[in-house]
Amino acid sequence: MIRLGDHVVVRGEDEEAIVTAVHPDSQVEIEFLHASEEGRRRRRYAAEALEKISRTP
Repeated sequence: MIRLGDHVVVRGEDEEAIVTAVHPDSQVEIEFLHASEEGRRRRRYAAEALEKISRTP
């Protein structure tokens, strides 16, 4: 289960993002951690398109 604040990657890509919103229709908004030349990038994906990154201290 993906939750608010989780670090994720879009399947097939390697850019890390953080979950900024979870919608009831299984849609998840993410913000990529590395800004592009245009600034911050936010996108909306189906939860199935994301893979949670396990982080160890």
